[in-house]
Amino acid sequence: MRLSLSVFSATLLLSACTSARDHRLDADTAAYRIINDAQQQLTPNENESFTLERPSNVLRKKLLTEQGLLISGPASLGSEAVPQPKHWPDEQYPSSTEQRQIINESLRTDAPLNITLIDALQIAARNSHRYQSAKEDVFTSALALDLTRHNFGVLWNAENQTTLTANSTSGTHNDTLNNTTTLSASRSFTTGSSAGLAMDSNILRLLNSDGTSSIGLGIDGSISIPLLRGSGTHIAGEPLTLTERKMTYALLEFERFKREFAVSIVSGYLNALRTDDRVRNATDNAQRIQDASKRARALADAGRLPNIQVGLARQEELQSRDRLQSAIAQRDNTLDRFKITLGLPTDAHIVLDTDELQNMTSSVQPATTEDKNTEENTEKKANRQTESEITKHKESTYIQQAFQHRYDLYIAHAQVEDAQRAAIVAADNLRGELTLGASSSFSADYVLRDSSGNTTDNDFRSNRALHLAFLTIDLPLERTAERNSWRRSLIHVESRVRAAQALEDEIKLDIRTGLRALNQAQTSALIQEESLLLAQNRVESTQLFLQAGRSQVRDMLEAEQALIEARNALTSARVDERIAQLALQRDMGILSVHNNGLWDELSEKESPTVTPLHIGASH
Repeated sequence: MRLSLSVFSATLLLSACTSARDHRLDADTAAYRIINDAQQQLTPNENESFTLERPSNVLRKKLLTEQGLLISGPASLGSEAVPQPKHWPDEQYPSSTEQRQIINESLRTDAPLNITLIDALQIAARNSHRYQSAKEDVFTSALALDLTRHNFGVLWNAENQTTLTANSTSGTHNDTLNNTTTLSASRSFTTGSSAGLAMDSNILRLLNSDGTSSIGLGIDGSISIPLLRGSGTHIAGEPLTLTERKMTYALLEFERFKREFAVSIVSGYLNALRTDDRVRNATDNAQRIQDASKRARALADAGRLPNIQVGLARQEELQSRDRLQSAIAQRDNTLDRFKITLGLPTDAHIVLDTDELQNMTSSVQPATTEDKNTEENTEKKANRQTESEITKHKESTYIQQAFQHRYDLYIAHAQVEDAQRAAIVAADNLRGELTLGASSSFSADYVLRDSSGNTTDNDFRSNRALHLAFLTIDLPLERTAERNSWRRSLIHVESRVRAAQALEDEIKLDIRTGLRALNQAQTSALIQEESLLLAQNRVESTQLFLQAGRSQVRDMLEAEQALIEARNALTSARVDERIAQLALQRDMGILSVHNNGLWDELSEKESPTVTPLHIGASH
């Protein structure tokens, strides 16, 4: 009895001392342990541990504060800046601890922020809303697995109830104090069996001078073992198996997301640089057209050019200025959209590193007079490149690589197995129920003071023991709902099979389309290099012919327009080639992206293989 009261008191004290913050930290510990264990099995080369909470001084907040940008409310600066409402249960969440980001050490945000491509990848991993949501999906899956595992463990429960009763009968007034304490433990096993143990204590006292006082103690134990319906690890343990697999799926989907997200960041970065390059080309073109217009006016004043040619040059000058303004607007809009992709304010002052683009578009020397038959050489070179690329990029090899490394395809096939196991469980529900059970209960009472007010020797006045064994049979006479569930489970299996087939076809399409895009971009880049050489040569020749009076202003203007188009086309081809390379590696599943946003580009020979799922077998 005293042991029961001591255990209950200790449990009550422990529960009272466990704060909301302690529960949050316990949940974090359990979830991170599950995630990191799964991550070590699936991505052993990952060098950065998974973490959900972002540093309080993320770049978005630094830009808003240090650049003095507009905000709509406290939430703009992060959850730690939002005032805590009344009765907020965890004063230390969100934490205000300033965790430094490595990337921020070298970035000054009080002036226009210069961002390289590597910076952009790391910034996005810490500031992007999409990236944070993807991590939260993994975390919630880990919490679900923790709860399922907990439900298959020992579940404790402690209750205490104190009742004060006032009773008046025929002039007699009795006050009774009754205290009941219950401590119980139960466990469900993956075999379908369950067991429980409960201990009850009851203290009764009449609150008059000679009232009876007594203490009662009861112990109950039970066990249930299903023999037909609901028996076996493959049936009763299926919720745990499925939750473990869903946790693995969540982590694999996160790895897939990181690859797609990294490619989208690179694509957004290069597209922003492409529009910036078009602004530079448009600026140069506008200046060249302006200079040409001045030369045309000078020639007209000298009587060497008709005024109609001057008007044509002036008109093209105005159009070049309009094209420049259009290019500036497109650049600014593209950069703003890219800021949102990074998770940064759209009005933040950032500058992208143009070296990334210059590395892809190396300078091309102007064509010389010795380059004869240029068009013929260009066509032959393009044909040779196309043939070599078709030979190099063997379609079947790349598709096989994708089949081996695509996490989403692995999940699709694993979900076929999940649907099959669900069908097995649905078929088990069609069976009859045959459950073997047993229970035992013990109770004892002893009186501290009898009805005469005399104290006792505290010996037990009565005791009782009851033992039961039972066999429950439920014949499968009514199974309409179970029958329909069984049939639906078979349909679900077929649906999962079709989904795997559809994804397989989509992967083949991704690889075939990606190869075509890469071949086209590579061929286009070679062609545009030659086209730029021709355009540069054409502008130089036209200027000489115009000065010699052998050509018109229209010829010069058309040559200048062809030059800017060639420059833009070459930049676009190089950008498209780079994006196509990364997209193909993404679609093949060989682009390895770390939690910090950085990636490793691997060839098919260097690419790691997907770790097979070995889950659900431990129980």
